[in-house]
Order: sequence, then structure tokens, then C-alpha cells
Amino acid sequence: MKSARSKRPAKPPRSGASRNAGRRGPGGYLERHLQVLVHSLGQLNRAPLSALITAAVIGIALALPAGLYVLVDHARQLGGHWKETTQISLFLKQDIDAKQGAALADTLAEKESVERVEYITPQQALAEFREFSGFGDVLDSLESNPLPGVIVVQPDAS
Repeated sequence: MKSARSKRPAKPPRSGASRNAGRRGPGGYLERHLQVLVHSLGQLNRAPLSALITAAVIGIALALPAGLYVLVDHARQLGGHWKETTQISLFLKQDIDAKQGAALADTLAEKESVERVEYITPQQALAEFREFSGFGDVLDSLESNPLPGVIVVQPDAS
């Protein structure tokens, strides 16, 4: 059984329908894009505040993942060097001489949990401090060396 609609003849398209079809080919494609561009710029001109807010939201949405990536990458680089920079500085009493300090450093170096030991004499510490601090004149005015001997211990990473 056929419906009443199928018996009616098809209506010809309205005049606007042929206009929307546009030209086929690259010229029509570019022409339509130009129309959309002009329309979009008109919308931006009519509501500049909402367009600015939309652009800001898009910018934030793009910046957040990029910022998170940079943060995670730097944290990964920092974490990779974390074990390498672990060290303990032992400041010795002033009355311990270089021979006793070196003997203590040798004793610590024999421990299994210690990877590296370095003994810095008070004279070496003073020379290094003079070089990096810029207080050479002040250090020359002192009667004695105020810096103690130091044992720098780097524990085993495991």
C-alpha cells in the first residue's frame, strides 16, 4: 500500500537552495572560506569581550599541558641527579690536626656504605673560601684560620 505522499510530484528546489550549493572546485572552496572568514571577523567585531575571553581560555588550555610537561621534565632531570649529589659534610673540631683528620677519613672510607670520602684540611678550606668568597682582605687580617677540617662523605647509592 502506497502512501499519499509518494503520489505527489517532487517540488523543484527553492531559489536559495541552488545558491548554497556553491561552485564546485578550488574557486568555490576558497570563496566559501573567505565568506566564513569575513563572517567570523564580523562576529569578533560585534562582541570583542567574549572573543577575548574565548581566546584567553584557549590560551590557558594550551599553556597548562605545556607548563606541566616542562615541570615534569625538570623534576625528572633533578631526580636523576639526586642520588649523585647526596653527601655528608663532617666538620671536625679545631683541635684535630691534619693527621688525625686523614686517619678518620681513611676509617670512614673502609665502610661498605660509603662510596667516596674526601678530607679537606683547614688550609685547603681557607684557600677555597678565599677564592670563591672575595673576602681575601678580611681573611688576611685574621690572626688564625677560623675554618675547621672537613670530611666530605658520599654514601653508597644503594
